[in-house]
Amino acid sequence: MTTSNNQAVKQLIYSLLTTNTGSHPLDRGRIKGRHWEENQEESLEDFESEPECLLGIRRFNDEGIRVTPVISIYHYLTKILFLDELCNEFNALPVNDWDSDDYYGVSAEGQKWLDQHEFEPLGDTFNSEWGETCLSQAVQGETFKVGDKYYTLLQIHGGADASQGYTDAKLFRLEDEHHLYQENCIFKLNECDGFIYKGGDWFSLDDKEIDFKEVQRVLKDIAKEDWEIIEGKLLSRG
Repeated sequence: MTTSNNQAVKQLIYSLLTTNTGSHPLDRGRIKGRHWEENQEESLEDFESEPECLLGIRRFNDEGIRVTPVISIYHYLTKILFLDELCNEFNALPVNDWDSDDYYGVSAEGQKWLDQHEFEPLGDTFNSEWGETCLSQAVQGETFKVGDKYYTLLQIHGGADASQGYTDAKLFRLEDEHHLYQENCIFKLNECDGFIYKGGDWFSLDDKEIDFKEVQRVLKDIAKEDWEIIEGKLLSRG
């Protein structure tokens, strides 16, 4: 049986977000500046109630405006990840060391389990920091296929520097091999106007692609302060 968006998925993501991933001399954060430290001050209910995505609008001179979409890693992952029996079995394995020869955040025992269950890697390891992303925290992992089903080994970055501070890898089901990479959200300015953001490209509410300069022009006209925030919603995959 596979369950979507159930409490077990949310609880596991919350556990990863609040896991103490330590500190490192490369960390850019100050005391309590690391993601996991900040997240530990939040409850699961706090994450549930936070906006799914935000659009930051900032004036940086008399003419210019900076537009920054940010997608909540909690809402993003809990909307696209699933758990099944294989996931639960792998995630229950102890991780005493990351001594796998092939996978990040995995023990030798975990790698043996993946091999025994014929997990076939699809491509290379991914890290959201390597490309254009709006996620509020970085994720790292690898995608697999078992029969006609797709899975991902996933680590969440909890440190202040993207080169350090990852959680143990956990196993999740995906709808398909590309399901993890769709960062689509909608920002409504009123009942009739707004924008759709799709992984770096901007569209009108009727799904027609528009130039980013037009987005900047509209947002500059409505921005009353030097720094404003618009709440948005994640779009369902399709």
